[in-house]
Amino acid sequence: MRLIDADALVNHLEEVIKKQNGKSVDLVPIGELLTFIAREPTINDWIPVRERLPEERDSMFAKFKGTSKWKKGMFEKVSRNVIVTVKYDNGECRTNVAHTVDGRWKLEIRILNAEVIAWKEMPEPYKEDKNV
Repeated sequence: MRLIDADALVNHLEEVIKKQNGKSVDLVPIGELLTFIAREPTINDWIPVRERLPEERDSMFAKFKGTSKWKKGMFEKVSRNVIVTVKYDNGECRTNVAHTVDGRWKLEIRILNAEVIAWKEMPEPYKEDKNV
């Protein structure tokens, strides 16, 4: 099953209709819909580590790289926290939270005899519906 952002789809359809030279059009070509859906990120899909790692950004230490202020223990890049699947030597898999530092995985708890094999974005936190 694939989930997409319904609000983004509605916004896209409104943009397509506006591009129709001001003509009032109730139908959007199916090709437009398929193109939009293909571009949308999927939710809850695991990304194998062999395909890519989470995007990293400069750390607070990055400005010191290559200077005399660079010290052992500093790191240049860091990713946000993501959910990871960890595979143990015995074949068992478990989920955990981790991030990357200079392209290497850092887990909240050090895990021996295991490796991160896949990851996915953290879900949005639950928001209570005040109207209920």
